[in-house]
Amino acid sequence: MKYRKQYLTILQEELKKAMGCTEPIAISYLSSTLKKLLDEDVVKVDVYVSGNILKNVKSVVVPNTNGLRGIGAAVAIGVVAGRPELKLECLSKVNTDDIIESKKLLDKKIINVYNKDSNFIFDISITLTGINNVVTGRIVDNHTNIVYLEKNGE
Repeated sequence: MKYRKQYLTILQEELKKAMGCTEPIAISYLSSTLKKLLDEDVVKVDVYVSGNILKNVKSVVVPNTNGLRGIGAAVAIGVVAGRPELKLECLSKVNTDDIIESKKLLDKKIINVYNKDSNFIFDISITLTGINNVVTGRIVDNHTNIVYLEKNGE
């Protein structure tokens, strides 16, 4: 009983509702957060991920995408249909039209993925570029821990 409150705090932090594999969901979550901040069409995406994320996401099916796999697919569906307010369930409202639009975004070949040299095992940085704006965000250490957001240098 001495450690009950500490145990409950740890459990509440670690046991969060999520859809499917959490690494691609984290990428979709950050992508959807950035798309909302960008508030215009995306013309270029740069994704920098730690080696562990690169390894874990490259062949995983992204939830609610009809079998799309990998980092690019996680970004595309997040940009097109992600709902950042739902965090690790940000893809729970995806429909068939969203999947079609995500495939079109992937076909444009504007999503570039890079291995990021990082001291963190879990590290995702994404930059979305629009016609008029650029937004960047970073998640570190856990799936919803956005540590950085920037729009047009601010």
